Amino acid sequence: MTLVNIVYKYLRVFFDEHMNFNKATDIILADSAGRALDSIISKYKWLQDVGYTTYTKLIESCVKPILCYCSLTWGYKRYPKLCEIQHRAMRVFLGVHRVTAIASMHGDMGWLGVRSWQWIHMVRFWNRMQCMEPTRLTKYVFQWDRNQSGNRCSTGIKTIFDAIGLKSVYTNNSMCNENLLLEKSICTRTRNGRMKLPISLN
Repeated sequence: MTLVNIVYKYLRVFFDEHMNFNKATDIILADSAGRALDSIISKYKWLQDVGYTTYTKLIESCVKPILCYCSLTWGYKRYPKLCEIQHRAMRVFLGVHRVTAIASMHGDMGWLGVRSWQWIHMVRFWNRMQCMEPTRLTKYVFQWDRNQSGNRCSTGIKTIFDAIGLKSVYTNNSMCNENLLLEKSICTRTRNGRMKLPISLN
């Protein structure tokens, strides 16, 4: 008997029985985000006087939505190919070499890591589910997923809340304060001037 791994494609995201999204992230999203970044880099080099705020806005508007596409489903894990896109964007703006320490670039740019972006999208999805009417099919499926064991979407959300010290939010099925989540993720300066790195630094 030969076991066949069935793959289902929906809205350019590949699903299989093992919930492995590497094909979607490494091939489709990483390539698409790379092309969007190439377009920004060409304009950045041509204009020459683009500042930090403008460059960050371009990345958040054109690259970030691609990197986080459908991340509420697959976003808990770390996907190196997606992280490399952000690292490349930071290197271009800072004008540093490829072997520059990633922690140093994050400290200079003050950006959240890709995984932090994905976690925020998952928490926003959790909040939407809490506001949804229990008679909706989507809410019913979400509750069913939450009551199951194993590697599921709800398992990733639970782990996120545990990591940021908000375990009661998951236990009580309550809304998560997004500002509190950002405070846990965004780099903040301490009194001695050093930088605290994000909890999910890539």
